[in-house]
Amino acid sequence: MNSDPAIAVGYRSFPPSGAQIVHQPSVNFPRERSQSGARESGLWPNLPERCFGADRQLPEWLVQPWLLLQEAAQRKRPLAERLADLTRVAQVVDDLFAIHLPDKADWFKSKEAEGLSLSKHLPQWVDELIAEATTLFMHQLRPEMVAEGIYVRSVAQLDETQREWLHEHFVQRIYPVLTPLAVDPGRPFPYISSDSLNLLVELGRVEGVRSGNVLDRHTLYARVKVPRATPRLVAVPSQPASSLAPTVYVCSADLVRHYVNDLFPGMPVRQVYLFRLVRGEKPLPGVCSTASTRPRRQEDKPVVRLDVEERMSDSVLEWLLEHLRVPRYALAQHDRLFDWSCLPDLAANVGARKSSE
Repeated sequence: MNSDPAIAVGYRSFPPSGAQIVHQPSVNFPRERSQSGARESGLWPNLPERCFGADRQLPEWLVQPWLLLQEAAQRKRPLAERLADLTRVAQVVDDLFAIHLPDKADWFKSKEAEGLSLSKHLPQWVDELIAEATTLFMHQLRPEMVAEGIYVRSVAQLDETQREWLHEHFVQRIYPVLTPLAVDPGRPFPYISSDSLNLLVELGRVEGVRSGNVLDRHTLYARVKVPRATPRLVAVPSQPASSLAPTVYVCSADLVRHYVNDLFPGMPVRQVYLFRLVRGEKPLPGVCSTASTRPRRQEDKPVVRLDVEERMSDSVLEWLLEHLRVPRYALAQHDRLFDWSCLPDLAANVGARKSSE
């Protein structure tokens, strides 16, 4: 069985944040020192300055994820609290698109935002936040979890006995609630609920041939929703069972992906892409919407954010953007969707484990 690598804890801790933004409309970030000076002192480089420039007044709704990220990096705080902070970072980034941006995007046209553009600098900001949060999780929080005997592993990293248990768990608990839906270009695009984790499965018809990087009639696509009825984290029994044995978790999305072939007998699975979307009450700037005075039903709410795996092909990505009507500035491409989706359950489980000690 592959073991988790020993990761040296070299992550830069944040200095305590003195900015109090709860009752302030904006936050001013002073000009940061040189990158070499920041590296020598071990301080985290000023992310808002890197993205938006120095000495700029930034609105609270834009910088709140950054301030929460600073809290998550405080080593003296309990691990469960810092994981919960990282969960809140993900939530406020969602809120940025679902709540704030539809009404406050004009800030990017204001005098304070001179030289900035919504389409360029907002995606850069979100990408930087995701990258820094990922670094924090992988190089600081995850090693601390390992030190406490808590592991999050992929199905491929487990031994044969654990995989056999997982497959039985999948067949009995998860497989019965999976409902693949065909979403190839010739069919109506299905409704996808907000904050749902989804697998887009590329299937090859037996007689079909893939022509380059273009969606064609010989390729079938299916959407598989990772069910909410099951926990996002699955605890894998240890052998032998012992109170001293490490706790091993697998993300349910990784579990479904690993055994997705079971859902399509006789059909070759070419690719599997994970994606997630967020819906809001109002459409984003630049997206046309039909005016209506009645309350929106869930299925009528526009998609305001889309997260996809970085390796998703350009043709599939463009197809998703078109059918979901998402502007490109609301797109985030990264490879840590599994970890981010598990954060709430992970924080809760680490906290419960600590309370029982």
